[in-house]
Amino acid sequence: MRRISTSTRVIDKFGTGKDGFTNGDAVAGLPSTDMEDVWFDHVQEEIANVVEGAGIALDGSNRAQLLAALKLIAAGARRVQGLRGNVNASTPLTQFDLSADAIVAVDSTGRAYAKSSIATSTVNLALAGPIVNGRDQAAAFTASTFIHIYRIYNPATNTWGWIASAALPSVGPTLPSGYTAWAYATSLNWNASSNIVPCFVEGSNVIYDLPDSGVNRVLSNGSSTTMTAVSCSGYVPSNAVRALMIALMTCVGNATSLVGYVRRTGSATTGQNAVSGSVQVNGSTAQSSNWCDIPLNSSQSFDYRLSTTPSSGGLSFEVRGFVVANGDC
Repeated sequence: MRRISTSTRVIDKFGTGKDGFTNGDAVAGLPSTDMEDVWFDHVQEEIANVVEGAGIALDGSNRAQLLAALKLIAAGARRVQGLRGNVNASTPLTQFDLSADAIVAVDSTGRAYAKSSIATSTVNLALAGPIVNGRDQAAAFTASTFIHIYRIYNPATNTWGWIASAALPSVGPTLPSGYTAWAYATSLNWNASSNIVPCFVEGSNVIYDLPDSGVNRVLSNGSSTTMTAVSCSGYVPSNAVRALMIALMTCVGNATSLVGYVRRTGSATTGQNAVSGSVQVNGSTAQSSNWCDIPLNSSQSFDYRLSTTPSSGGLSFEVRGFVVANGDC
């Protein structure tokens, strides 16, 4: 933003260095303040940036968009609080139960709708739509992908529900008739058999409910001593911000300390963090296991390396869950 700077401005009208405008006085020979395109451009773009930054498309017939944007920003935009979820006990392969403490849904004009104390209800990924508590499309979801769950609202009937969609949160779901507002809740792994991979949802965390040994392994006995990328895309959706991992070190015959490091792919070497370490003595076998929270890049990968080449074994990673940006801490 900038203040007016034409020669006919009022100097220091609002304090030192804070110039302003005047209507002028024809009798006294005082001219009114001249306008300038630069100042108008600044005012226009400052306001437009607030509206568009809140996710609202500019509408020349709507004079309340700035207010809507400010309300949206003040409300924290689309978000959930206290989200909890798990597979349905009766139909765990295609249905998922969800509840929440509060949800703020937003429509295309930026109007926000809030709801608290959301009791447990079920979204059915096998139910053709667009339909409340079912899919947002008629066709079945493609196997081996991630499905995103949204909370939706119909202001005409004051009705809330869930909907499942293949569309990312940057796009949002196709809404059933009458439903205008939505909020992203979480994402589910939809496997090769078109079933939900069992998991628990707690806030922004999605934790797989699977056996411990070897499941969701993305690296087995890695031995690289230079930063090497590892993909998690099969177990972590593209909208996730972090992967929740178990790092397992197994090595035989090393007489010196063996340390494993990770970093977000694309970051500087100084950004690496130690995640697992093991010391080998007299050729014996040693193991080290750690839970780690790894930031991911847009390709859902991270880098790893070892401090030295292991005589045998190496560093393994298993994805135990992921973190999404749904506004819930």
